[in-house]
Amino acid sequence: MSNFKPQFPGVATYFDHTIKGHIVIDSLLNNLDTLYMKNGYNADAHDILLLKNGHIIMESYDPQMVDMSRVAEGGDPNATVIGLVIQELDEHKNLLFEWRSWDHFKLPILIIICFLCGGLCSLQLTGC
Repeated sequence: MSNFKPQFPGVATYFDHTIKGHIVIDSLLNNLDTLYMKNGYNADAHDILLLKNGHIIMESYDPQMVDMSRVAEGGDPNATVIGLVIQELDEHKNLLFEWRSWDHFKLPILIIICFLCGGLCSLQLTGC
């Protein structure tokens, strides 16, 4: 268990590493819901936002094997590079939006962006 976070008065979330999901609890610590990402991604413990309209925003790191010898001299041809995925689910847990860093940035910029944006607090405040 990690990332215990108050969301609204009487509602909080925490991350369960065993199930790779966020648990929603009430003020008496009763489980209200379990939230998972879609499209085969596993949520990570960094952050989750429950929005007032009932929508949910979660993130996942997305490791990919990359031949870094094509990007930098002496780079590892079997390197694991970690991208970022952000998803918005509606109140029925249907996927509304998915943003993948792999779709928008090329290496090596991708590496810098993921280190800067790995937390939804910055998404909420700055639009990351």
